[in-house]
Amino acid sequence: MTPPMTPPMTPPLPLPVLEADCSRCFGLCCVLLPFRASDGFGADKPGGQACGHLQADDRCGIHRDLVGSGWPGCAAYDCRGAGQQVSQVTYGGVSWRDQGNLAEMAAVLSVVRVLHGLLERLAGLDGRGVSALRDRIIVATAGSPEELLLLDLDDLEEDVAAAAA
Repeated sequence: MTPPMTPPMTPPLPLPVLEADCSRCFGLCCVLLPFRASDGFGADKPGGQACGHLQADDRCGIHRDLVGSGWPGCAAYDCRGAGQQVSQVTYGGVSWRDQGNLAEMAAVLSVVRVLHGLLERLAGLDGRGVSALRDRIIVATAGSPEELLLLDLDDLEEDVAAAAA
């Protein structure tokens, strides 16, 4: 009798980068997110409007001195790598300047930021169930805008909480 074959081990899927890399982003946080001066931003700004400090190359004109310039909220904000993921993967390198639906892009950025946060919470946890959940979230981060917006984030958050318990 031949012993049963064990399925081959598949290598884990590579994690998306979970820290901001502004050089690979189109300044999405500077355009898509609303700012309030009372929250540590130098001025109020509605979502979908570019910050006055955002330059044509999608870099911040005051980035070297955000806190000193009255923008500590920008210095504290961490997109968890969602900006470059949305810019380079989800929208395939198409800037907000050339993409017609800023509301969709803002919603997608929010979803990917949550997914990256869930991956951070799973970091360091082991087990087959954790690996499958991690892979499920990694696959989701590479989805289309439509797929990302249809995700049930509440279910994923519950699954991550159960895995971490």
